[in-house]
Amino acid sequence: IHLEIQAQRDLDFAKRMCRYHVRLFDRQNGPVLSLAVLADDDPHWRPDRFGYDIADCVLMLRFPTVKLWALDAQMLEASANPIATITLIHREAQATRHDPEERMRRKIARFRACLRQGYSAEDLRHLYRLLDQLMRLPPSIDEPVRATMRQIEQEERGMTPFVTSIERLAGAEGEARGERKVVLRLLERKLGSLSAALEAEVAALDTTQLDALSEALLSFTAQAHLAAWLQGQREGWDVAPFEASAYLQVERNMVLRLLKYKIGSLNETLETKIAELNSAQLDALSKALLDFTTQAELAAWLRGQGGGDSVRSA
Repeated sequence: IHLEIQAQRDLDFAKRMCRYHVRLFDRQNGPVLSLAVLADDDPHWRPDRFGYDIADCVLMLRFPTVKLWALDAQMLEASANPIATITLIHREAQATRHDPEERMRRKIARFRACLRQGYSAEDLRHLYRLLDQLMRLPPSIDEPVRATMRQIEQEERGMTPFVTSIERLAGAEGEARGERKVVLRLLERKLGSLSAALEAEVAALDTTQLDALSEALLSFTAQAHLAAWLQGQREGWDVAPFEASAYLQVERNMVLRLLKYKIGSLNETLETKIAELNSAQLDALSKALLDFTTQAELAAWLRGQGGGDSVRSA
């Protein structure tokens, strides 16, 4: 069984699924079941196949996918499986990304639900840490929320003893906050003032990840490098300090996301042409797209970069 968990839209995902499937088939010399878990928040992105047809040579891989965004919330709420709770936390973090007050409400409710599920102390310890990292709150409301959660823990303790209390984790969190401040200061000196989104992601890292970042940041020369490193932490892959291709993919994903918000979903021809741009061209496009109002304007810009007739047909 080959399982891939993908947390954000990637043009090359289906190709990567096929590549890994073929390599595993070759290594195991037997059938492989490839499965994809799509953890992104784009309801229209559902890759499930890759293939090509050249003359009489045909290759096609179709693979089952599960879209976390589309799973039935009532089914997840009713399940006693910790993975169901993790999925709910992940979805609520996505849904409240730009709404701290709603995130505060959902975080408190999810904490109470975790206490009532009857999980073991070890499971509760992991779930609490995940809840605190994925649903991180601004400092102004974080401490009142922690106080509320401490009160909830005391109320629920008669039903389910929670041996790993918030108080017990407070010391470790204090140390992490100090290390986080140092890392943020180093990043600002190296890359300039960080965007709010990047700063929030760094703030969500645990102590092990902060240690790794304190070493990796020495090789960063642009905020895109930090974004690539953080994407690696989210998706469980490592980015070598000078692995330019990984950094380039992150820049490309960011530009595609901005274009989607500005002029809507792109057709395959335009996406392919953007995939061929180098880092300098992507940087130029990230500035030019602010003036686009139609896909025709994007196509014209790409032709100016040497896109040729194939873009003109878009």
